[in-house]
Amino acid sequence: MIPRGLIEEIISLGLTCGADYAEVFLEDNTKTTITYDNGFIDDALTGQDYGAGIRLFKDTNIVYTFTNNLSKDNLLCITEKAAGCLQAPKQDASFSLVEGIALNRHRVLAVPSSVCIGEKVRHLERIYKAARDYSTEIIKASAKHWEMDRRRTIATSDGVVWSDRSVYTRVFINTVASNGIEHQTGFKRPGYVMGMEFYNNVDVETIAQEAAKTAVTLLHAREAPSGVMPVVLAKGGGGVFVHEAIGHALESVAISKGGAVYCDKLGKKVAHEKVTLIDDGTLPNQWGSINVDDEGIAATRNVLIDKGILKNYIVDRMGSRIMGLPPTGSGRRESYRFAPVSRMTTTFFAPGPDSEEDIIKSINYGFYAKEFGGGSGNWITSDFDFTVLEGYIIRNGQICEPCRNASLTGHAVDVLFEIDMVGNDQGDFHQGMCGAASGSLPVGNHISQPPPSESGIVQLVVVCLLVMALLLLG
Repeated sequence: MIPRGLIEEIISLGLTCGADYAEVFLEDNTKTTITYDNGFIDDALTGQDYGAGIRLFKDTNIVYTFTNNLSKDNLLCITEKAAGCLQAPKQDASFSLVEGIALNRHRVLAVPSSVCIGEKVRHLERIYKAARDYSTEIIKASAKHWEMDRRRTIATSDGVVWSDRSVYTRVFINTVASNGIEHQTGFKRPGYVMGMEFYNNVDVETIAQEAAKTAVTLLHAREAPSGVMPVVLAKGGGGVFVHEAIGHALESVAISKGGAVYCDKLGKKVAHEKVTLIDDGTLPNQWGSINVDDEGIAATRNVLIDKGILKNYIVDRMGSRIMGLPPTGSGRRESYRFAPVSRMTTTFFAPGPDSEEDIIKSINYGFYAKEFGGGSGNWITSDFDFTVLEGYIIRNGQICEPCRNASLTGHAVDVLFEIDMVGNDQGDFHQGMCGAASGSLPVGNHISQPPPSESGIVQLVVVCLLVMALLLLG
């Protein structure tokens, strides 16, 4: 995007002006969305994001600047101004990039931009039809195709320059069911780091029917009961608990400030021995996976909790400086407009030892949270609060009537110790977007589970006994 010689000149200038680390981030990112709503194309939009970010460190001070004017004069000017903010003495510094690495571990067969809009619309039409045909109670459905083609170059004063290209394809499916008096919604958001082959590899019509089924189920569901009871978290939606209630509290952006609940806990027991928690950015084609992070460090498989013992944090470059730990390939950003910070990739509980039959039979009366509507966790107190879009009562070891309008609240530190069972089948991952200081990013999460039940209603994962209060909303 800009000549290698200019990249070297920018980094050299930053170091000469007093920085002890300098970084150039270049991005050319194209996104396209096509929305098919109730039988018609509602919109088709394409946009390009193109620019550069320059980041300088001096000890634990950071200055970040960005621009979409990539002329030599402007890039050198903003670098010098940024370096002035460090208020560090000038120094003799010479620099040259000694290594260039291009890495693309996620195979793409058909780049979406090479495929005509008509083919994309045909996929949306069949998704829409599958959702509408599920039930006469489905009164509205929509499907949105989303694609992103992101090219990056990251050069650092370590001497390495990385270049990569990541292609994402996703579909948003929304449904509305009505009985003439009230409406209920169901949705799905499957996505992967891949091209248009996504539509051949993913059974989008079945997923559309699942979204419609959720809406219809909620239309006939009872209001959730209240009280303290055993809770079973499903894959996908249940993985939001892993991400929000636990993962954020292990990011160095929280830990390095000294107030996070897991500060100074390395090597200590923080969970039941059945719990192994992993953040893995290397999984091929997974929604949260990366080739290299936005700081020029290759993605890793990072075991955070191993059989209940805290082994590592999610660490970016600055967190590494403050905490004295190696970076874990976790510095991420939405675009060149954001400075990177420690962020999760795909975060999940490893498979445990328990069978589906044992998990189900262990509960006399409890609650199965199949799909979460949203929620958050506090990395200082570890308190969490999640709304449940779709849930079921567990009675006498059986999955029974559906419930709606539930909220799960609790204390994550306690929950990890009191987890009682972990399913033995890893299953698939939930695809989501995480918003934080460095913008909105694709992330994956899930909780391990046993195989599907014979009823076809649920796929079960982790039992947390008597630790979550199930409360009515409103």
